[in-house]
Amino acid sequence: SFSIGIKPEHDTFENFYNSGVKFFIKQEYFYAIQLFSLAIEKDPKSVESHLSRAIISFNLEKYDDCLYDLKTANTIMVESKNTRYQSTIDLLNEMIHEKTKKPNKAIDNILRSIVHSYSLFRFI
Repeated sequence: SFSIGIKPEHDTFENFYNSGVKFFIKQEYFYAIQLFSLAIEKDPKSVESHLSRAIISFNLEKYDDCLYDLKTANTIMVESKNTRYQSTIDLLNEMIHEKTKKPNKAIDNILRSIVHSYSLFRFI
């Protein structure tokens, strides 16, 4: 038996990002994180990739990883003067602070609303 690799013409930011979205939707977070990481390798300035990976890390309670991606996404936004996702970043930071203090079911509901309202997980 053998395996087939990714053909060079399919090794693009868009393909990795879109595949990450598909795995996120299927709640296969390990694969989604790996694909968003590959998307970041292709386009390190992609705020959406960093933020998507941060949301998954939050879901997996990997708060240090989440904070790292939030900080990176915020830096990219400041440099580009694009504040489109600033409220999402601020809410996630607040939720991490609250989550590490005490468990709260309302925070989980806020996370779901962030994902749906800001349409981070969309195909590009």
